[in-house]
Amino acid sequence: MFSCFGRAQYNDGKDLSTENLLDVLVHAGIRTLWRDNNSDSKEVALRVPYEDFKTSEKNVHCDPECRDIGMLDNLQTFIDQHPTRDILIVLHQMGNHRPAYLQALPQGI
Repeated sequence: MFSCFGRAQYNDGKDLSTENLLDVLVHAGIRTLWRDNNSDSKEVALRVPYEDFKTSEKNVHCDPECRDIGMLDNLQTFIDQHPTRDILIVLHQMGNHRPAYLQALPQGI
């Protein structure tokens, strides 16, 4: 989704030597933040601030599996730090990236 290469042309080495959409946005002056509660960014967010919410060290919404809602904690602080600048926040959610999606939701939802 973030690469200029199609599936057939892509390989793991190209992502390190080619800028992706996030890099272009940063060059355009857009402050970018990647928050992750999934596997990781697959090297898409190598050159932007990256925060890992897959463990209870950062995400207080773990029981024992960490919930996507944890990525919203203190997000307003980041937004407030850039009152006059365009920003992009990527929330890479666990969400429905799983066969047992309902297990990712807190009980009672």
